[in-house]
Amino acid sequence: MSRHIVVFHDIPWNPFDVEQIVGRVYRIGQQRDVLIHALVADSGLDLELWDIYERTLRRCERQIGEL
Repeated sequence: MSRHIVVFHDIPWNPFDVEQIVGRVYRIGQQRDVLIHALVADSGLDLELWDIYERTLRRCERQIGEL
């Protein structure tokens, strides 16, 4: 089975932009898997930004359910 793949090489500043980008690739009822990869430096601003994303998304999941 073929897959859709999203690779973030430049992370957007807004965590919800990530969700919107993924939502454009994955649609309810689709048959293909969607693989998402993010290229994040292991230090510096990329890592700090990714940590903020993860905290924000986990907080949203606790409040409204899985994204």
